[in-house]
Parts: sequence; C-alpha cells; structure tokens
Amino acid sequence: MNTIHRCLLGIILSSVLFGENLNLSILTDLVLNQNIAIKSSEKEINIKSSELLQSKMFENPSIEIATGFGNETEVSTMLSQTIPIGRKRRHNIHLHELELERAKIEHTNIQSQKLTEAYMLFVEVLQFQEKRLLLEKQIEVSEELLIAVEKKVTAGKLSTAEISRAKIQLYQEISGFRKIENTLQIKWKELETFWSESQPTFTQGIGNIATLFDYPSVLSIENSLEYKQAKIQVDIQNTAINLEKSNRIPDIEIGAGVRQSDFTDNTLNFGLSIPLPIFNRNKNNINIAKLQLDKSTLDLSDQSLKIQTKISNIEHKLKELKIEIEVLKNDIIPEANSAYLVINNGYLNGRFTYLDIVDAKKMWFETKNQILDALAEYQIEILKLRHISGNINQNLLGEN
Repeated sequence: MNTIHRCLLGIILSSVLFGENLNLSILTDLVLNQNIAIKSSEKEINIKSSELLQSKMFENPSIEIATGFGNETEVSTMLSQTIPIGRKRRHNIHLHELELERAKIEHTNIQSQKLTEAYMLFVEVLQFQEKRLLLEKQIEVSEELLIAVEKKVTAGKLSTAEISRAKIQLYQEISGFRKIENTLQIKWKELETFWSESQPTFTQGIGNIATLFDYPSVLSIENSLEYKQAKIQVDIQNTAINLEKSNRIPDIEIGAGVRQSDFTDNTLNFGLSIPLPIFNRNKNNINIAKLQLDKSTLDLSDQSLKIQTKISNIEHKLKELKIEIEVLKNDIIPEANSAYLVINNGYLNGRFTYLDIVDAKKMWFETKNQILDALAEYQIEILKLRHISGNINQNLLGEN
C-alpha cells in the first residue's frame, strides 16, 4: 500500500510544484483584461465612438467654377453649402449616441457573461478539488480496513476471499481518484480558454466552496443587462422614427459667388436650391421605422417576462438547495458519520460483518460528496441569478 500512497502523493505534488495558485481576484483580472470576446466588444465601442464623432461633422462646402471661350470670355465662381433642415443633424447625432450606449451595454453584458462562465468553471474546480481530498481520505480508510481484514484472515476469523474484496474496493477508489484528476485537468484547460496562452499554468484553485451567500441585494428587472439592451433598442427606434420624419423635409443648398467678364462689370451671384418633395415624402421609411419600433417594444415585453421567469425559477431552486444543504449538514452527515464509527468499532470487535462496514463507509462518503455537489450547484445558481439581475461581481466565493 505504500506504493499506492507514493503514487497518489506524486500526482498531488506534481500539481502543486509545477503550477500556480488561482484565486477569484486573479481570475477576474485575467478574464476582464485578456478575454478575446471582451476585447472584441471594446473595439465595437471604439467604432461607435468614431461614428458618433463623424455624425457631428458638417458637410463640406462645394465650389463651382465655370469659364467661357471665344471673344467674350467670362469666369463665374460659386461657393455653395448644404444646410440640413428639420433637425436631421440633431436626430442623427442622438441616434449615434444611443448606438454608442448600446455598444457599452453589450460590452458590459459580455463581461458579465464571460465572468459568469469562468466563475462557474472555477466553482467546479473547487468542487473536484474537494472531491479529490475526500477520495484520498476514503482511500486511506480503505487501506486501514484492508489491514484489519488481513489481520482477521491471519487469525482465522475471516475467509481469504475477504482480502480480495477489500483490495477490489481499494483499487476501484484509486481508479476513481485518477478520474477526478483527469476531470480537474479538463476543467483547468476549459478555464484557460478565457485568457491568453501566455499566462502561467494554474493547478490549484484557492477558495471556499462551503460558504453560502444570500441572494443579490437588488433583483430589479431594470438592472438586468438583457433588459437594458432591449430597452435602449426601443429608444433607438424612437429616434429613428424622428430621423425619418425629418427626412421628409429636403435640405436646402445656398451659394454665393462672383462673375467676372472682360466686357461687363463684375457681378455678385447668390443661389438657393430647394428640392420639391412631390414624389417622395419618405412615407415608407417612416412606416418601416414604426414597425421596427413595434417589434422592439414587443421584444422588450418578451425579455421582461423571460427575466422574471428565470429569476423566479432560480430563486425556487436556490431555496430547495439551501434546504438540502442544511439537512445534509445538520442531520444526514452526522448520522452517517456516527453509524460508520459504531460499525467500524463493532467490526474490529467482531460484532459486524465486512459488508456492514463497507455499506457504512460508502454511505458516509456518499453524503459528503452529495453536499459538495449541492454546494457547487448552489454557487452556480447564485452566479446565474447575479448575471440575470445585473449583479455579477467577484465577491462570490470566500477565499482561504
């Protein structure tokens, strides 16, 4: 059995010595600063900012020069400028301001999504680290049990078949230990996809999965980033309607210039150009904008209903999980522990069979695994609730 212990110890030490620790603060910084999707959304903000600046620019004036040929030559020069009418410029600027604001909300939402996904994986890492420690303890107990069985067989109190059964049980647990190690490596690889490959390899998560947290202090739908996205889309469509209505009024073009001639006096010229809105009053574009507003309004109502339903479902699930955790912690685990100790002592004194102690040990460790699963699921549901309600932050897991 010493060989088995050395093997397990080697697996754990290699993880500790050749990797670095990751806590929630480091994880948050890595995701926010190096995640590709977040960087991409930052570029979208830059694009919308540039478009806003461009929308504030005035149109360039134009200059027209005409000259004649022959005996009576003259040169005329005209400088003209288009003047937007009907508050087009104002509505266009406001539209780009709203689109920039939408890009910022989308950026914040992507940050929240990526943090939530990374936090969920981090919770699973902590969960399987605890499962690894628990299984290591289970293997130690099985080794002690195997020694006790061997002594009883030597004393002639048990059949030699009991040694084989004890060894099979131990080997199965060691196989389970290796599976947990493989699962942990997979979780770490998945977690590392949230930042660049230039970072050091992390092999140990630092955090306390046993800490329970209250619901977010604010669960208002208006704080939800999905709701804010749908809401600002309604504002954008309202502004788009105003812009299309202002497009009914054609822009005017004014100009001034001078005409020079060799035979007549120089003259100043003034011009005014006004398109006549006879055939096109932009009616269809206005109707399209109104229909898009109706659609955005319906999408906002639908998003509000979905958020309410998700929050309600998560709250209900969290209440169930909290009850399950309390029952496991206060009732089931103490009883399973007590039963195991009684049966273990009784087995050593010959009052219980090998199957009795195996069942008691199995129940004891299964209840501990069950509470680990419930704690991890509770944390994940809290993360979902914080994301949906716009309350995602890094103070979700107590650090050791």
